[in-house]
Parts: sequence; C-alpha cells; structure tokens
Amino acid sequence: MDKLINFEETRWIFDELDTSHYSQGMTVKHVIPPRFLKYGKILQPLFRDNLIKNESLTFEDCRDSDLDEMDLGEKFTYKDIACKYGMPYDSEITTATFISFFGGSLPCYLITSEEGDLDRGIVESLVILLREFTGGKCYFYYAPNSWVNEELLFYGKLTELIALINEVGSFPTYCWSEERSWCIHMNYNVDFALIGGQKQLIDQLANSDIEMFKIEYSDIVLKYR
Repeated sequence: MDKLINFEETRWIFDELDTSHYSQGMTVKHVIPPRFLKYGKILQPLFRDNLIKNESLTFEDCRDSDLDEMDLGEKFTYKDIACKYGMPYDSEITTATFISFFGGSLPCYLITSEEGDLDRGIVESLVILLREFTGGKCYFYYAPNSWVNEELLFYGKLTELIALINEVGSFPTYCWSEERSWCIHMNYNVDFALIGGQKQLIDQLANSDIEMFKIEYSDIVLKYR
C-alpha cells in the first residue's frame, strides 16, 4: 500500500459531483459521480445489548452509568427493526428514522454501528464481490473532515483495504478502482455507504448477505427532517 502526497487522482470525483444546493435531503448525485449505470445504498447492522432487558427504555431514560458496559448479541437488519415496529422501510431509512419514531431517542437495547466506519463484515464481503469488477489496483481517500482529521490518499490492492482500515482507524471517505469501474462513498457522520458501478455488480450486492437498496442517481438517501 502506497501513501500518496499528490491528490490529483481524486479530482474526477469532485469535478463530476452535482454541487447544486439540496434543501430536502442529500441525494446520490451530490456525493457519487454520475458515470455509473447503477447505484446502491448499503445499510449497516444493528445489535442487541444483552444487558438491557427492558426494550421500552430509551437512551434518554437511562443514566450514563447504566450504559458504561454493553454486551453485543443478536444482529438486526434495518428491515428487522422496521417490521418489528411498523415503520416505513425504503431507501431513505437511516438511524435518524428510528430516533424520530421513538420520540428523539433510541431504545437502549438497540446499538447502532459506528457512523463513518463501515462494518468489517460488510467490508470483507465487499472485497470478495468487488474482485470480479476490479482490473487493477484501487485508491482509498480520506477527506480532511473524516474521523482521521487529515487528508490522506492511498494506492494499493483491494485486498489490502481491511489492513488499511485497521491502521488508519476508519473506512475511507471514497474507495474506487483505478479504472473507475466502481466507487464507494461513506461520509464521517452517516451510518450507511453508497456505491456506484455496473448493473451486474449492484445486482450481485442486492442478492448477497449485505442489506442494500438499489437506488437511482437522483434519490434522496438522507432526508432532512
């Protein structure tokens, strides 16, 4: 894995993004270039805290001392929780949807994945699926406002991504193949990732164990409430 000091290879992304103002919510076109045939919104898993027995308690109800420890157990999908509570399940769903539904605070038993850092199990599945659509090496870019608080660009093999994440401490802001056949984006303050690529790639992801919505370029993926 090479650490680059020239950020010229990132220019194509920012040159192609839609920079128009968005008041209703963030759309795909504001964060992923329009060159791809299909797009997907990847959702992260949620987990049960086995130490919380009362599912009606919210984080607002609990004292900080009650939350000092946790025991992560059963894994949930967004669909699991939406179905359990009768919430809408569509491509606009985020943890903010759950927070709003529960009156401003999540149930204590429900633990979300880290914002801005893609679940390692998802990363491992992505690396396997993306190999077929990756002709050479890849670029891994951390924006200045990412969790690392430093602009970084790396160039290396797709299979080196997990080691890079472990070294830097979080998932990159952008990952893409050098032939630009796919691109993944994850902002530091959101709990999902977006991907653009060939139809076959997005179809395979939709049929994998990764929870993902097929979305259009103009779709809202983070609604402002």
